[in-house]
Amino acid sequence: MNASKAIAAVWIAMSVTAPALAAGSAFDGQWMAVKADGSLDLESIVNYKIAKKTVEMSAITGFSYKAKVDGPEVPVEGDPNASTVAVSMPARNVLLETSKRAGKPWQQLRMEVDADGKTAKVTWKRAKGDQGGYAMAKQ
Repeated sequence: MNASKAIAAVWIAMSVTAPALAAGSAFDGQWMAVKADGSLDLESIVNYKIAKKTVEMSAITGFSYKAKVDGPEVPVEGDPNASTVAVSMPARNVLLETSKRAGKPWQQLRMEVDADGKTAKVTWKRAKGDQGGYAMAKQ
């Protein structure tokens, strides 16, 4: 195991066993959707940073927002389907994004980071009733 992998392993272990000592959040970093064949979807890059109960998200598609956890709705930049978003974190490894379009609920997205810190499950449900999900991998 090389030094960077050893350091990462220690950091992950500290994050799980001693959360107060670990910096950042399970979401911090770059994520990509995993395709059905196991390859990464290069057009799905999303970056998250959570600090001081504020979530910053930016996607390769141009979507972005900066919102307080359990705070008011904030504008979403670059998303043709949503005008605002509100975020909550019911657990350290779970992020909920509730999007609205023209003041009406449009979509709820739930991202849950697995214990390994390298993978996440994403599920979404839209106001019209359609829903789905996919896996993501941290880069």
